[in-house]
Amino acid sequence: MGGQRGKWQARPAFRRRGRLPGSALHAKRRHHRRHRLLFVVKFDDFAAFRGVWAKTDLNFPAPTDYYTLPGSGIPRAFRGDSTLNSLASVDGAGRLATNTYLVLGFNQAGLVFTHYLNGAPFGSGQMNVTPADVGKPLRIGTRDDFATQMKGDIAELLIYDTALNSADLKSLAAYLGGKYGVPIVTPTNSPPTVTINDPTNGATFAAPANVTVAVTAADSDGSVVQVDLYLSGGLVATVATDNLGGVSTSPPVSITVTSTQPFPLPSAARLKLWLRADAGVATNLTGAVTKWTDQSGKFNDAVQTNDSSAPLWIANAVNGKPALRFDGDNDYLSISNSPSIAIIGDLSSFFVVQFDDFATYRAVWAKTEGNLPRSTDYYILPDTGIPRLIRGGTGGLGSVDGATALPSAQHLIAGFEMEGSTARLYFNGQEDSNGQITAMPTDAGTPLLIGTRGDLFTKMKGDIAEIIIYDIALSGADRNAVLTYLASKYAIDIGAVAPSFTVSRSGNDITISWPASAGGFLFESSDVLPAANWANVSFNPPPPGQNPSVTVTPAAGNKFYRLRKP
Repeated sequence: MGGQRGKWQARPAFRRRGRLPGSALHAKRRHHRRHRLLFVVKFDDFAAFRGVWAKTDLNFPAPTDYYTLPGSGIPRAFRGDSTLNSLASVDGAGRLATNTYLVLGFNQAGLVFTHYLNGAPFGSGQMNVTPADVGKPLRIGTRDDFATQMKGDIAELLIYDTALNSADLKSLAAYLGGKYGVPIVTPTNSPPTVTINDPTNGATFAAPANVTVAVTAADSDGSVVQVDLYLSGGLVATVATDNLGGVSTSPPVSITVTSTQPFPLPSAARLKLWLRADAGVATNLTGAVTKWTDQSGKFNDAVQTNDSSAPLWIANAVNGKPALRFDGDNDYLSISNSPSIAIIGDLSSFFVVQFDDFATYRAVWAKTEGNLPRSTDYYILPDTGIPRLIRGGTGGLGSVDGATALPSAQHLIAGFEMEGSTARLYFNGQEDSNGQITAMPTDAGTPLLIGTRGDLFTKMKGDIAEIIIYDIALSGADRNAVLTYLASKYAIDIGAVAPSFTVSRSGNDITISWPASAGGFLFESSDVLPAANWANVSFNPPPPGQNPSVTVTPAAGNKFYRLRKP
């Protein structure tokens, strides 16, 4: 610790030499797409890379690295996910002074990254990456590989996990400048204007259709550096950002997309993802799939920008219908995070797939942070072919395995549901297993991946013909409708789908009935769930054409009933 004369004596600062001890100052923090940092520093020289703070995996940002370049003293910020696949940097507009205290920092709003020096913008650019945190410490005065070394003073460091507006930026700069006696430049800035000219509010389009969005954006005292388009639930809006970080949002425009074709799936409002290989597939000249358009109306399109990692579209894969074929090596598709697929509550998902083999972990879809579910991971265990569902978040995770090994080289319908803490796995139309997952799911804002998960460890090898995801646990009738639709379309034998109970009450008696068409089912009961042993409940068969029913008088405690096909 040390101080300077006069106005600095009451403001102690960390003094960092050109060499750090074995344990640098650090703390664990996570920072992603939107954040703001300000710090008061003084550099002795720029003889080497001078670090202020960083959260890196060795020399890779995970998600942030900030230092000054040797010789020039130009500040540079990197953001990324600890790999070369997602990495970007923006330099400051010029060199920094030595042996004088500075208020430095940066602000990121969306893709726009802006350096600041003494309250004024000091260079900006775009970082079109998705930063990720890998759990490494946040280090003060260096980074994870200790290659950057702070030599000088650090008096104060502020980190926010959101981008700040211009008023907050001015307030913070004034606070630090006044506290440490650093002259602050206070730029005046009028935010940009942005409007949607076309389509007009309330416009209707008949699917399939291409919708062109025409936008006018202007800035009276600078320039517009970015315009973002947002689509959600039939609302279209744009956000304009100017060169000083000012942001404006257009009034939203509501559009409606209609279809002349009948919609085959139930609970359309709760359907959040619907990918089908017979609709919305875009391929390159080699047949590799570069885009798989979401048919749910939620705009959760799956894309692959690297042709070498794109699955192939196969025209007649199953029952004359197409499928996407994944090579088991590096094929996958990515869906950008959106609120509609950040599902941390009840969930239903069914898919038509074929696995070539189970030589390693075989994925269908996942939303993870690295290898951790955020909130959902589903894959097939190697060798056994047993499916596993994992859900969880920052507080822990839980899993449920299937009871039946899935076959290879055969198209099938698999899937799972979450209802409260109860997980159910399905195979060819029937509930195959169930169990409890009590961990609280959380979402990390990561993409939903098709054919792998966040660490690219699980690998789909085979076909995916259709994927359906709801943000509810489907009712028995709706689940049967989904399974019947998939079974009929792809000619997959699922036997008799599970019938639904009808429950009525008269006085203290409860009558449970089910459709007469559901023949051959046993009526069973249990006092607990999950149950290892279910007891058979006898009942008198009804006359032909009438629904079977059982009337019970509830006693103290719980009683659960089910129909089971032997």
